[in-house]
Amino acid sequence: MSAERQGGKLGGTNSHSADDAALGFLYQAQYALLRLWNEAVDDAVIYLEMLDDVTLESNGMTILEQLKHSLSDKPASLTVKSVNVWKTLKAWIDMIPQLELSRTVLNLVTVAEISPTSKLRDLLDDKADRAELLTELQEEAKRVIHERQEAAAAGETKLPHKERANACETFFGLAESKQAEILSPVRLKPAQIKHSPNRGRAREDFDERSGKRSRQYFPSVDRMVEPAGHSCTLRQAREGDSPL
Repeated sequence: MSAERQGGKLGGTNSHSADDAALGFLYQAQYALLRLWNEAVDDAVIYLEMLDDVTLESNGMTILEQLKHSLSDKPASLTVKSVNVWKTLKAWIDMIPQLELSRTVLNLVTVAEISPTSKLRDLLDDKADRAELLTELQEEAKRVIHERQEAAAAGETKLPHKERANACETFFGLAESKQAEILSPVRLKPAQIKHSPNRGRAREDFDERSGKRSRQYFPSVDRMVEPAGHSCTLRQAREGDSPL
C-alpha cells in the first residue's frame, strides 16, 4: 500500500514516519473490513497483501484494490502524469498471468481527487469508452521515454521521471490490444475518507460508515495488519468471529 504525508514519502528518516506508516496500514485494514461489510454475499472473502493491497472475492468476481492513502491536507489531484497511476498500472500488468481479466475488477482507491480536466474521469463510469484515455496514456508514456533518452544522449547522469520510467516503458511496450484489455476493468475510486490518526475517532468513523457498533470488530481490524495472507469472510465478520 502506498501512504504519503505532506513533506515526503512515509518510511523516511522523519521521527513520525513509523507512526504515519502504521496509520496507513490501519487505514488498509479499516477499509478492507468496511469493504467486506458492504458486500451482499455472505461467502464473500477479503484478503490483505495477497494479489494486491486488498483483494475481494465475491459472486464469482475478483476485485483487486490498490490503496493510496495520504495525510496531506490536500493531496495532488490525479492526472495521467501521476506517479501513483503509473505505479498501479505497472503492478497490475505484472499480475496479468495470475488474473482472468474478464472476471476481474481493478480499483485504484485514493484520498485524492481527479483533475477535472483529466480523461481519468472516464474510469468513474464502468461503461465509458476508454479510447481517448488510452491515447493520453500512450502519449504520456512515449513522452517520458523520449525525455529520458534525450537526457541520456546529452550525458546527464540523473535522468528525469525516475519514479515512473519502468511503468511507462512496460506499458508502452505492450501491444495496443493488450493495453486496452488491461484498461477495461480499471476503476477509479477517488476522494475516499482518510483514516483518522485518533483511535477513538477512527472507531466513530467506522460506526458512522458501517452503521454498526464497531467495538467488537476493532480487535479484528488491529490483527489485520499482521503478516500478509490473512483473510476474512463476511459471515465471520458479522458474527464477530474473524480469524484476523
